Amino acid sequence: MAANRYYELRECLNNLEKFKAILISVKESERLAVLKQQDNSENTILMLAAEHEHLDIVKCILDLVPAADLQELLTVQNRSGNTVFHDAILAVKEYMLMSVPPAKLFSLLAIQNKEGHTALHHLARGIMYS
Repeated sequence: MAANRYYELRECLNNLEKFKAILISVKESERLAVLKQQDNSENTILMLAAEHEHLDIVKCILDLVPAADLQELLTVQNRSGNTVFHDAILAVKEYMLMSVPPAKLFSLLAIQNKEGHTALHHLARGIMYS
Protein backbone atom coordinates (compact mmCIF):
# COMPACT_ATOMS: atom_id res chain seq x y z
CA MET A 1 0.00 0.00 0.00
CA ALA A 2 2.72 2.50 0.97
CA ALA A 3 4.70 1.80 -2.20
CA ASN A 4 1.66 2.45 -4.39
CA ARG A 5 0.97 5.77 -2.66
CA TYR A 6 4.63 6.75 -2.96
CA TYR A 7 4.53 6.41 -6.74
CA GLU A 8 1.14 8.14 -6.96
CA LEU A 9 2.56 11.09 -5.02
CA ARG A 10 5.74 11.14 -7.08
CA GLU A 11 3.70 11.44 -10.26
CA CYS A 12 1.93 14.51 -8.83
CA LEU A 13 4.91 16.62 -7.77
CA ASN A 14 3.86 19.24 -10.34
CA ASN A 15 0.22 19.28 -9.26
CA LEU A 16 -0.35 20.53 -5.71
CA GLU A 17 -4.10 19.91 -5.62
CA LYS A 18 -3.83 16.32 -6.78
CA PHE A 19 -0.82 15.70 -4.51
CA LYS A 20 -2.67 17.11 -1.50
CA ALA A 21 -5.79 15.07 -2.24
CA ILE A 22 -3.77 11.84 -2.36
CA LEU A 23 -1.84 12.64 0.81
CA ILE A 24 -5.00 13.61 2.70
CA SER A 25 -6.59 10.31 1.65
CA VAL A 26 -3.86 8.45 3.55
CA LYS A 27 -4.79 7.87 7.18
CA GLU A 28 -2.77 10.14 9.46
CA SER A 29 -1.44 7.08 11.29
CA GLU A 30 -0.04 5.72 7.99
CA ARG A 31 1.18 9.01 6.51
CA LEU A 32 4.72 8.78 7.91
CA ALA A 33 5.22 5.29 6.46
CA VAL A 34 4.17 6.55 3.02
CA LEU A 35 6.38 9.63 3.23
CA LYS A 36 9.39 7.62 4.44
CA GLN A 37 9.09 5.28 1.43
CA GLN A 38 12.18 5.59 -0.80
CA ASP A 39 12.89 5.12 -4.50
CA ASN A 40 15.88 3.31 -6.05
CA SER A 41 18.18 6.15 -5.00
CA GLU A 42 16.59 6.00 -1.56
CA ASN A 43 15.02 9.45 -1.97
CA THR A 44 11.75 10.22 -0.22
CA ILE A 45 8.93 12.29 -1.72
CA LEU A 46 10.02 15.19 0.48
CA MET A 47 13.59 14.91 -0.82
CA LEU A 48 12.41 14.93 -4.43
CA ALA A 49 10.09 17.89 -3.86
CA ALA A 50 12.84 19.86 -2.10
CA GLU A 51 15.50 19.03 -4.67
CA HIS A 52 13.25 20.03 -7.58
CA GLU A 53 12.16 23.32 -5.94
CA HIS A 54 8.53 22.37 -5.31
CA LEU A 55 8.14 24.58 -2.24
CA ASP A 56 4.34 24.27 -2.36
CA ILE A 57 4.62 20.47 -2.12
CA VAL A 58 7.18 20.73 0.70
CA LYS A 59 4.80 23.03 2.60
CA CYS A 60 1.92 20.62 2.02
CA ILE A 61 3.93 17.67 3.35
CA LEU A 62 5.13 19.54 6.41
CA ASP A 63 1.62 20.82 7.13
CA LEU A 64 0.11 17.33 6.92
CA VAL A 65 2.74 15.42 8.90
CA PRO A 66 1.92 15.16 12.58
CA ALA A 67 4.42 17.18 14.64
CA ALA A 68 5.49 14.03 16.50
CA ASP A 69 6.57 12.44 13.18
CA LEU A 70 8.34 15.43 11.66
CA GLN A 71 11.78 14.75 13.17
CA GLU A 72 11.71 11.16 11.93
CA LEU A 73 10.80 12.23 8.39
CA LEU A 74 13.49 14.91 8.26
CA THR A 75 16.24 12.51 9.36
CA VAL A 76 15.72 9.93 6.60
CA GLN A 77 18.93 9.53 4.58
CA ASN A 78 19.27 8.52 0.93
CA ARG A 79 21.88 6.27 -0.67
CA SER A 80 24.51 9.04 -0.39
CA GLY A 81 23.64 9.60 3.25
CA ASN A 82 22.01 12.95 2.50
CA THR A 83 18.94 14.17 4.34
CA VAL A 84 16.42 16.53 2.78
CA PHE A 85 18.48 19.44 4.15
CA HIS A 86 21.61 18.48 2.18
CA ASP A 87 20.26 19.00 -1.33
CA ALA A 88 17.29 21.35 -0.96
CA ILE A 89 17.45 24.87 -2.35
CA LEU A 90 17.83 27.68 0.17
CA ALA A 91 14.16 28.79 0.14
CA VAL A 92 13.04 25.22 0.88
CA LYS A 93 15.63 24.84 3.65
CA GLU A 94 14.47 28.08 5.24
CA TYR A 95 10.84 26.94 5.29
CA MET A 96 11.72 23.51 6.66
CA LEU A 97 13.94 25.01 9.36
CA MET A 98 11.06 27.21 10.52
CA SER A 99 8.96 24.05 10.92
CA VAL A 100 11.42 22.42 13.33
CA PRO A 101 11.45 23.18 17.06
CA PRO A 102 14.67 25.07 17.88
CA ALA A 103 15.79 22.39 20.34
CA LYS A 104 15.92 19.83 17.51
CA LEU A 105 17.66 21.95 14.87
CA PHE A 106 21.23 21.11 15.80
CA SER A 107 20.66 17.36 15.65
CA LEU A 108 19.07 17.67 12.20
CA LEU A 109 21.80 19.87 10.77
CA ALA A 110 24.59 17.77 12.29
CA ILE A 111 23.67 14.59 10.36
CA GLN A 112 26.59 13.64 8.16
CA ASN A 113 26.34 12.05 4.74
CA LYS A 114 28.73 9.32 3.54
CA GLU A 115 31.36 11.95 2.71
CA GLY A 116 31.19 13.30 6.27
CA HIS A 117 29.43 16.51 5.19
CA THR A 118 26.51 18.03 7.05
CA ALA A 119 23.74 20.15 5.58
CA LEU A 120 25.69 23.19 6.75
CA HIS A 121 28.67 22.07 4.63
CA HIS A 122 26.36 21.92 1.62
CA LEU A 123 24.91 25.32 2.39
CA ALA A 124 28.36 26.90 2.71
CA ARG A 125 29.53 25.22 -0.50
CA GLY A 126 26.45 26.53 -2.33
CA ILE A 127 27.06 30.07 -1.15
CA MET A 128 30.73 29.92 -2.13
CA TYR A 129 29.93 28.76 -5.67
CA SER A 130 26.92 30.96 -6.39
